[in-house]
Amino acid sequence: MKKLIFIFTLLIPNLFISQYLSLNSFTTWSDYEIGEEDRPIEVVIVPVDGSENIQEPVRLTSDQFYEKIKLNPGLYDIKVYYINSGDDDVLIETIHSFDVLDEQINEIELNLHESWTYDSSDTLAYSDVFIENNFGFGNYIPSSGNEIINSHFVYELNVKSLYVVNSFYSLGFNVGMGYSNSVFDENQTISLTGLHEKESYNYLFSNVAFVNRFTFYDNTNYDNNGFFMDLGINYSLPILFRHNTRDGNFKTVENKIHKFNDVQGICRIGYKGISLYANYRIFDIVKNNYPSLPKFVFGITFDLEY
Repeated sequence: MKKLIFIFTLLIPNLFISQYLSLNSFTTWSDYEIGEEDRPIEVVIVPVDGSENIQEPVRLTSDQFYEKIKLNPGLYDIKVYYINSGDDDVLIETIHSFDVLDEQINEIELNLHESWTYDSSDTLAYSDVFIENNFGFGNYIPSSGNEIINSHFVYELNVKSLYVVNSFYSLGFNVGMGYSNSVFDENQTISLTGLHEKESYNYLFSNVAFVNRFTFYDNTNYDNNGFFMDLGINYSLPILFRHNTRDGNFKTVENKIHKFNDVQGICRIGYKGISLYANYRIFDIVKNNYPSLPKFVFGITFDLEY
């Protein structure tokens, strides 16, 4: 397995074989160490366009990692590759805009400390973990059975793990919790006692989802910096489902009117950590004689990388 060490110590905890980078400052020289490895590595230090004192890119192969290479002051991108004989090299990491200052001693330390696997196409595989926040709104496309519901709001908080299979495809798994509130039209009701001041559904649930992520950029450089599309399926397990009415201080609550078949198709299009999504509820989850929850939910997702 591959290890490169340069010196820094921003080490972020990780799950599901995530890869993270350590970086530190010490000298204008770049010092690299490498142990016994099963694949050759090359490090390329490229001056950023517009940086002062631009110099030619510096390339270091595994037999040069113990040498010290002088760098002119300026901004550099540091790229780490696995070398493929006869094929294109595989970019496994990019450090953007590393600043080397004049008369300051800096040493960079890159630590690829996890185990790596390769598929048959020799593409690097790894996984990322995110905290996913979904804000959704429903009933923009009315369907038979839910005309009584006037507004529908959903919030979900999920933990998402994306296993990167190749440069443009990842397999994702989500678990989490959610809550929705559906408010009935004030001029309609399902109650035998007539109209109410307020009538609604409150729904608390847990989520399990599988998604296929297609990226429109090479996601093996770990930047998560481009457009993507998710297609998948989600199951929501009801924890609490209530039909509520209120008239002044008088309230009624009905329970046990739901089913356990809340399955939705997922489509999401996004850029970096922000995306727009649409869910389609495949089955009616409320029992007969009650209005259905909206089939379509549209919303926005904010991802925070763990």
